[in-house]
Amino acid sequence: MLSCEGSLLSIDLGTSAVKALVFDLQGNVLAQAQAGYQMSFPRPNWVEQDPQEWWAAVCKALHELKRAVPLDSVKAVGLSGQMKGLVLLSHDHVPVRPCIVYTDSRSANEAACLKEHHGTEIFQRTGGWVRTPATVTKLMWVKQYEPSVWESAETFVLPKDYVRLRLTGVACTEPTDAAGTLLFDIHTGSWMYDLAEQLGLTDLTLPPIAHSHVPVGYITPLAAQETGIPVGIPVVGGASDMACTVLGGGLMAEGDTSITLSTAAQVLTAIEQPMHAKFQGTSYNLHAQAGLGFLMGSIYAGGYSYKWIRDLLKLQAVTHAELEEQVKQVKPGCDGLLYLPHILGAGTPTFDPAFRGAFLEVSAYHTPFHFVRAAMEGVAFQIRECVELVENAGVSITTCLIGAGGSRNSLWRQIIADVLNRPLRVPSCLDLSGMGAAILAGVGAEIYPDLQAGFSAMVQITGVVEPQESNRAAYNDQYERFRDYTCRLLPSK
Repeated sequence: MLSCEGSLLSIDLGTSAVKALVFDLQGNVLAQAQAGYQMSFPRPNWVEQDPQEWWAAVCKALHELKRAVPLDSVKAVGLSGQMKGLVLLSHDHVPVRPCIVYTDSRSANEAACLKEHHGTEIFQRTGGWVRTPATVTKLMWVKQYEPSVWESAETFVLPKDYVRLRLTGVACTEPTDAAGTLLFDIHTGSWMYDLAEQLGLTDLTLPPIAHSHVPVGYITPLAAQETGIPVGIPVVGGASDMACTVLGGGLMAEGDTSITLSTAAQVLTAIEQPMHAKFQGTSYNLHAQAGLGFLMGSIYAGGYSYKWIRDLLKLQAVTHAELEEQVKQVKPGCDGLLYLPHILGAGTPTFDPAFRGAFLEVSAYHTPFHFVRAAMEGVAFQIRECVELVENAGVSITTCLIGAGGSRNSLWRQIIADVLNRPLRVPSCLDLSGMGAAILAGVGAEIYPDLQAGFSAMVQITGVVEPQESNRAAYNDQYERFRDYTCRLLPSK
């Protein structure tokens, strides 16, 4: 087993798996482990997960981690997690129903009503546009359609907050996740109780707000028994997965940008001023660093598109390395085959849950590897659209970094660099959200004086993917066709 003088533990609750990482104080990953769980789709447009399965996966991952590195060297625990999911809790902090996750679109009518009557006020106070993923629309839906569930609920938390609850016994949230509910005033740093009252939500207790980098509780004896983390280790407030990704990617000045390829894909750009109308096609979120925010462009089926087409074509027996080599043989532009990556609904810029994906201009010439490459290129084209949206709003993108699971695919990294015609920085640790959570833990343990110092100590850039000029014309042509088809199939765009 490895040993270390001091270490930081991050727990990153994703949409398909939880990942636990132990870092040394210089940002090197000493050990990592993950455990998966399922999404359920009980009805069309419904997407749920069981919080108890999250916890079982957390315990499994941590016990696997403990076999590789002793956890008694851990100085603090940081948390990261999927955003906007609704976890309703009873008075004794037990979930009263499955979590309604962020991609669930059952509350589209509630979102439309909220936007009509309160959209301007919410935008001015939260910086966020009213859209279906917002937690407040899920609260409205449960109150309307599941009254018995609503009556049994005492409070709610966001997904990573549930993990912290099981670790410490403390039910709370923090600003970066609170902002995604659209019930949190970013100017005052407090809940919008007046809006909650107007919406009839005040019979539910809104959770306390903690700081992302400050310890809010300590590992309980029960949690120590279940996870293997020693009793009494501090657990900081943590942050949403995207806020941790922004921190782990070092987006500490306006224009700093990162691209992530997880289940969803995101384009994240730090900005200094609050959201305003020019950024309507993106969403505004709070940074873990006070005084900063970030814009987020979303592709709901980013990394998922690759997994989906690989599974659909029954290529699971082909290793990732072998598949990458086969896909490399397909020319840029896929001999005309196009993919619109909206199989889980459209994200940026329309946020239309009813829009669906498509393969276009399919011919008998196309092989399974054409379809895989087309999926990768389609996600890259949507990433380019997000980047152009930010630039057209007046933000100058300075640096661009790529991370998260899908970025381990070197071909996909190159495709994105070519489509954007931009160099992409590659950090030594691609798990940006896990890195960000570890930085928060390091500040909470007083190892680093502030977030900037934590980033400087822990994050190392080990490579740069340069765009290939020879592919530029092919991708520009294909991108214009991508835009044209999207506009024709989605007139509201």
